[in-house]
Amino acid sequence: MVILTNMNGSPLPTALMYRTFDAHLKAPPKDWSAEIARNTERQTARAREAAQRRLAERATGTKPSLALERYVGTYADSMYGQVKVTNEGGTLRLTMGPLYEGPLEHWHYDTYRANWVQRHRGQSFVTFRLNASARVTGLEIEMGGGAIEFRRVPDGAARTADGAR
Repeated sequence: MVILTNMNGSPLPTALMYRTFDAHLKAPPKDWSAEIARNTERQTARAREAAQRRLAERATGTKPSLALERYVGTYADSMYGQVKVTNEGGTLRLTMGPLYEGPLEHWHYDTYRANWVQRHRGQSFVTFRLNASARVTGLEIEMGGGAIEFRRVPDGAARTADGAR
């Protein structure tokens, strides 16, 4: 069975799928739309609570450890590919593939909040990792309840998709 819609991000295809399974298996009908709506409300409430906790833990009045140019560069992970950090008019900007791109808002210390251009992607926290010599060695992006770690690619070593330098 394939359910195709042009309703990106909508729970409708999932509700239709479960309803179709129930009908095929002759199971008692269930209001899958209501069930999914209840789950979505619970997840939204948990996300709101987590955001409030995060805000309460924020250390206000801090500055980045380094000048913004020192964070600029390419970072890589073997599974997720490359992340590019640029400085555009005094604002750091992060690009991760075609789907995640946006400005980085200073949160505290070396942590920033990514405000994704595609608003439905929400926000993510990005923390830069520094070594004992105050050099940026990597960054961590918190997404989907987990964190993805990227290591800094030495200047001049970044490759394009076709392998060229």
